[in-house]
Amino acid sequence: MTNPINEALSNKLSRPLDPNWTTRHEGIRHCLTLVYTELDVIEARQRARDAKSQDNYIKCVDAIVLDLFRARLTWPEYVVGIPTGQTWLQEALASRYVPNFKTPTALRQAVSLLECAGYIETSGHFLPPKGGETGKTRRYRLSGGLFQLLKDLRASTVHLERNPEAEGIILRNAKKDEAPYGNVPFAEDARAKLQRINANLSRHWYDLERTDEELLADGQYLQSDHLAAKPKDKEYRAIDLSARTLYRVFNNSSWEQGGRFYGGWWQSLPKRFRPYIIIDGKPTVEVDYSGLHCAMLLARKGFPIPEDPYAACLNGSKNRDLRSCVKLTFNALLNAGSIYKVQPNELFSEELTGMTWAVFRRHVIKSFPGLQEHFGSGIGISLQFHDSCMAETIMMRFADMGYPCLPVHDSFIVHYKLKDELRDIMVKVFEQQFGIPSYTKYSTIIDSYVPTDGNLDQYEVVSNELTAMTELGYLRRTQDWFDYSGNAKENALGKGVSPQGGLLITGNDKD
Repeated sequence: MTNPINEALSNKLSRPLDPNWTTRHEGIRHCLTLVYTELDVIEARQRARDAKSQDNYIKCVDAIVLDLFRARLTWPEYVVGIPTGQTWLQEALASRYVPNFKTPTALRQAVSLLECAGYIETSGHFLPPKGGETGKTRRYRLSGGLFQLLKDLRASTVHLERNPEAEGIILRNAKKDEAPYGNVPFAEDARAKLQRINANLSRHWYDLERTDEELLADGQYLQSDHLAAKPKDKEYRAIDLSARTLYRVFNNSSWEQGGRFYGGWWQSLPKRFRPYIIIDGKPTVEVDYSGLHCAMLLARKGFPIPEDPYAACLNGSKNRDLRSCVKLTFNALLNAGSIYKVQPNELFSEELTGMTWAVFRRHVIKSFPGLQEHFGSGIGISLQFHDSCMAETIMMRFADMGYPCLPVHDSFIVHYKLKDELRDIMVKVFEQQFGIPSYTKYSTIIDSYVPTDGNLDQYEVVSNELTAMTELGYLRRTQDWFDYSGNAKENALGKGVSPQGGLLITGNDKD
């Protein structure tokens, strides 16, 4: 009998091919060389490809194997859609968003030969076409044999790196499709800054201080949460620890709408998981702007910003779920083109609010008499542009110091010893843009993470011997990262990374 959960997973846990991955891991490179050799035997070409065509073909093989390996590491049932239709590929591959080594011929040959050799296998399902596209995209997963071979070589998410040349400034049209653009000075400046931010992020390792068993349970929770999501929420956001760099997305073919940073695995985590995030094996803290978009609008109007901008809706209540419901409703009202299009969010209930949805929605609007013109105006997407510029400035400040700073749209995560620096920078950046300071708040970190004596030494990366003895996957990954990224670690010395890979906060750093 067919398991309905597995059938649902097959249909929903999928994504398109992301060909922008590479590796320096010797075992993976050697394995790929063996794959090329076997594919050559199977193909038995009478006439060799020219040098450029051969290079494109090899890069396509690499791109497929590495991305399917990444998908299977993320979750065993994850499948990847790879388009092979000639017309669609010719149009798509002309885009600035696709690596220039991908050609229709090279990609189709790589897919066909890898499938023929048994290195990849079809899932039996298809990705549905987008927009006006016709046809279907077949979905694939890495074969169990090749996956196990790579695992036997101790290859993991640690050894997968996003190509720094991948386009990170994405412009989308009103239909949310990627839109072409030329040499735009703003985009070029944004790209240069993004590359500096990503270069800094790439020198560090981010993980969850969870046992393998706990991480598996976390993945199952995210999986069930995804299956319960609305149909429009089709993309499954699994915990993919290899996704350590960012890209920016601008909306409605405008460089002044959207612009937020995406791509980091930590961004899709439910809030309850974020206290477990560690940077280079060290505990972290998250600092939030309090009611950011509300504070931005109040500042523009010249109104004072309360410590909690949403308090006006709460009638003195300290219920966190009620505050979160107010926040979601407030932001939805800013994003919508009409207040009547705003539907109940997942937290709303009459038991929580004591009101029907229509009355609650009206209550939120009336609680902000100076801002009512903005509700149902769609201004939210423009506010996102301003908060993205603030995020860019904050991360650039940390990049200049050599410390990683992880964005979660209106909050940021750093090594917990840097919480005061982060808070001060966030307040100053808001004040520079809006003329008055805003409030920030700390998110609680797990108490057991904090050294009682303030000494960071106990959090240095454990020795290889201890790592080999432990069952904790995050310790193995952290040690593997420092072993793999020796050059990056060496380059970062004096910039906040210790020889053992731990973040150092010295007296000089604090001055």
